[in-house]
Amino acid sequence: MTELSNNLERFKHFYLRIDELISDSSKDDLAECARLLAFNLALYKQKFGELPKELYEKMLTIESVDDETGAVLASGILEMGIMLAQVTGKLDEIEKFKWMSSFSH
Repeated sequence: MTELSNNLERFKHFYLRIDELISDSSKDDLAECARLLAFNLALYKQKFGELPKELYEKMLTIESVDDETGAVLASGILEMGIMLAQVTGKLDEIEKFKWMSSFSH
């Protein structure tokens, strides 16, 4: 399996797991997850500077996924899963996400 398909498969797998977590989460849980992710983004920006506007535009208008984008999507959805698992108290899910991630690098 190529790196590209690994990244795409990681993203697809993480996305399905996230969808299950979202379905089982309350509106308050999802709001808290969004706040934590916003906090992480603010910390990143503070340390490394603003993200290029072009990057946001690329992600919103994406028609095909290259290797780099696949890796970013997979990493982003993994972070969301970890945050949502923390917020909902599903600590076993955090370990599952970390375990799944360890096989994809």
